[in-house]
Amino acid sequence: MSRPIDLPEEYATGAFAVEIATRDGVKMSSLRTLCNPYRGVRSHASPDTLTERASALRLVRRDGFALSHCSAASL
Repeated sequence: MSRPIDLPEEYATGAFAVEIATRDGVKMSSLRTLCNPYRGVRSHASPDTLTERASALRLVRRDGFALSHCSAASL
């Protein structure tokens, strides 16, 4: 997936929270071109491993966040 033209360097790689990016002035039109692994999270590549998925989810689920069942056992 190509990097949007008006995306700042700090959002050029990895996963990040949409709330923080828009607060920094990133337009939603730029974010819509990226992967959306979870509501409120954008990423340049879809998280494949359980660790990558948990890290991406943690961006928007800080307090009271827990994995359970198969996800917890795998992690």
